[in-house]
Amino acid sequence: MRGVCACVVVNIRMQSGRRSMMVLARAPQAHPCLFARLKVPGPYTTTTATTTTTTSTHHHNPLLVASLDVYATIMEEQAAHLLTTLKRTSVAIDTKLKLFAQLKSDIKHTRVPDAAQPAIFECLRVSISPNAPPPLVSTGFSTLGHLVKRLSLQDHGGIIAAHTKKLSPLLLERLGDSKDSHRVAASQSLADLWPYAPEQVESLVRDAAIGGTHTRAREMGMKWVVKMSKMDGFHFKNFVPHLVECLEDADAGVRETAKATAVELFRYVQYSKSNDSMALTAFAQ
Repeated sequence: MRGVCACVVVNIRMQSGRRSMMVLARAPQAHPCLFARLKVPGPYTTTTATTTTTTSTHHHNPLLVASLDVYATIMEEQAAHLLTTLKRTSVAIDTKLKLFAQLKSDIKHTRVPDAAQPAIFECLRVSISPNAPPPLVSTGFSTLGHLVKRLSLQDHGGIIAAHTKKLSPLLLERLGDSKDSHRVAASQSLADLWPYAPEQVESLVRDAAIGGTHTRAREMGMKWVVKMSKMDGFHFKNFVPHLVECLEDADAGVRETAKATAVELFRYVQYSKSNDSMALTAFAQ
């Protein structure tokens, strides 16, 4: 059976070393026309090509394949350029945020090529590092959430798990951040990463956060357990010994958070079929 090609519009833009590309594809229509426009300003030449063709639905369109290959290269260089910019202290924060926002937009709407993933994760690591300015931290956390969703759609759970180990120390530190929004964002990031590296994330929250010495991190760790208790596959029984210790903590805030956590977990197991109910007997003793 013969079919007609889709209409593919490719836009490539370059501004101050930043490259982005958008591929819009329309489902095959009853019109034997493939229209492709490649527009590359800056150091590149502008080319317009119109091709009319019919092709079998069982074969790849070489123009579309080539366009996607170009896109993969562009996103890889875009991420590398952002990483270099983030590491330069002389560059204004507004410039960094602008480049980061463009990358985040591309991640939200297009596939993330394999070659670009390491640089993107490194950008995220730099953005949430201890010395990063608050606006950059917020953008980094937001981008991380979108990246996890995108890679999940691409069935790259193993890649997410591999990079969780590198991000974990920074996320732990942000759990104790002085800004509440950053603490909440770090908690959400750990929740996003949990499906792909459950043991690693749980160990971090249980032993390093709740079992640690930083008051704010301990409180956020307990709140994280409450939130995750509603997730399928999460069992909080391994957290109970640390929660019990928090009930007798010297810090009043930690004690109050532990009490609130106990109430929420009791309430959860009372109205659910959770098999963690026996673990909560430690709270009643």
